[in-house]
Amino acid sequence: MKCFLPALVFLSVFISLGAQQGLPSTEVKPVKGDAPSEILCHIPMPPPPPVRTMAEWEEVQAIVIAWRFPYSNVLKEVVRYSQEECKVFIITKERELVDTFLHIENIPSDNVEFLDIDFNSIWIRDYGPWTVYHNDVDSLMIVDWIYDDPLRPADDRTPPQLADYLGLPVFEAIEPPYDWVHAGGNNLQDGMGSLFSSELVLETNPGKTWEEIEAIAQAFLGIT
Repeated sequence: MKCFLPALVFLSVFISLGAQQGLPSTEVKPVKGDAPSEILCHIPMPPPPPVRTMAEWEEVQAIVIAWRFPYSNVLKEVVRYSQEECKVFIITKERELVDTFLHIENIPSDNVEFLDIDFNSIWIRDYGPWTVYHNDVDSLMIVDWIYDDPLRPADDRTPPQLADYLGLPVFEAIEPPYDWVHAGGNNLQDGMGSLFSSELVLETNPGKTWEEIEAIAQAFLGIT
């Protein structure tokens, strides 16, 4: 499958605002059922090698933000400048409020899409999907694992829903022997095969050795 997004970056932020009437509205894109069934694939095994995970500083075509109240002053600036460079996906249950707020702040919404996806928290940097490439920069795929906060099940379900909307396969490290409990905030990549994580990953994966965790990271993220 050829990629249509060179990369996705996942940001964590939230906001609140009161509603106003009579302003233009941007369509909410429903997540379930939009993509053809043949590409709604959730695969509980590693992606086909060779795999490369993008570095966080690489060029992107889209970012994803989890939007909640009341940090509008931060979020509006993220959207204001990001939409000039790339597509901005906003995950929110408050689409009309957010859309109205962007309009009031003179922020164009032509490059903004709202996604109606359930989520528990703003920390999409931790629970959002990770993009990997087959053959360096060829086909784009999504990798997901078990979010390390069991009290936020909706957060953990966000990556495959986003993958479905984008029409991308999602390779899931959720079943033995690949089950991996992790958080994106503890997963830093350089785009050239190196991954940096604290020893928290050992605490969230009791019973697994460091070598076993490295093997999973190598299979799913192309770590060398």
